[in-house]
Amino acid sequence: MNAHRDQSGVAAVEFALIGSLVLIPLVIAILDFSQMFQIRQVVAQACEVGALAASDGQAPEPLMRAYVQQAGQDSGRLGVAVTANFQQLPPGTAIRVDATFDLRGLPIIPWGAAIPGFVELTAQATARRR
Repeated sequence: MNAHRDQSGVAAVEFALIGSLVLIPLVIAILDFSQMFQIRQVVAQACEVGALAASDGQAPEPLMRAYVQQAGQDSGRLGVAVTANFQQLPPGTAIRVDATFDLRGLPIIPWGAAIPGFVELTAQATARRR
C-alpha cells in the first residue's frame, strides 16, 4: 500500500473554501455600507434643499422628494418635518428641516437584527428665513 498520497492542490482548495467564507460576507458588508453612505448623503443634501426652500417660504417636502427620486432612491421612504408655521416667521428666524429615510428591506444583511434601532437614517438642516 502506498502511504504517500499526492497533496498538490489541497492548499488551493482549502484557501478557496476559507477565503470564500471570509471574503463573501466582507464584500456584502462593504456593498451594504456604501449603499447606506450614499443614501445618507442624498438625505443630507435633500435636507439642505428643503431648508433653502423653507427659508424662501416654499413648501420643502415636494422639492426634497424630487431630489431623493432624482438621486435614484424611493422618495416614499422619506419622512420630512419642518419648523411649525415656518411661512409666517419673521426674517432671520431659524427654520429647521428634519428628514428620515426608512432602511427596512434595503440592506442585504439585516443590520437591524444586529444593531437595534438601525432601521432609518436621519439628517437635519437649518436656514434663516429670508
